[in-house]
Amino acid sequence: MDAKISLKEAERKALRMIQQDGLFDILLGLMLLSLVLSAFLRQTVQVPLNYIPVIAMLVLSIPAYNLAKRSITTPRLGLVGFGSQRKRKINRARWVVIGIFAATMVVYILTATKVIHFSAGTTYWFVDAVFGVAIGTFFSLLAFSWDVPRMHLYGWLLGASLPVDQILEKSVGVGFPLGQMVVGFVMLAFGLVLLYRFLRQYPLPPEDGSHG
Repeated sequence: MDAKISLKEAERKALRMIQQDGLFDILLGLMLLSLVLSAFLRQTVQVPLNYIPVIAMLVLSIPAYNLAKRSITTPRLGLVGFGSQRKRKINRARWVVIGIFAATMVVYILTATKVIHFSAGTTYWFVDAVFGVAIGTFFSLLAFSWDVPRMHLYGWLLGASLPVDQILEKSVGVGFPLGQMVVGFVMLAFGLVLLYRFLRQYPLPPEDGSHG
């Protein structure tokens, strides 16, 4: 029993450690900023050309993330092995992240192109508030699953930014998602700081200078 508890605790620590490189935070920040850039380009570029940044992120982000993990994290921490139960949990969380992002993209594009529209009687920020609560809840589940508390912050900041952006647009006339842009830069800044700390804390092991 004690061995089983120790294994689970060791896996939690290892999972927490490999998330301290900041790469996932950078990925989230860049994905969100690609959405903001697409919304901004919609004012000057015809649909669907404004979605080129989002499509580029969808195509390039996951391979770039995996490459960064292999070239930055693995040489410093080695390959971290998990039990089958933890692997299934990680894989489920990964696919949920991809699925939620893809679904968000679809809804975002369909709404922006007026394929989906809401009745005039709907409170203009209500739908975004409901969707924001769903995003916050999802990120909180992700935080518990990965044991990464900062995901709570990201989720609820992002969730709150959706109705805030709607209110800013209707009341002040801000024509692009300012709140989401701020959250994207927060994620990116956190990720860059974490990456810097990670590189300082875990330098590459010295190469063997001996020659046969």
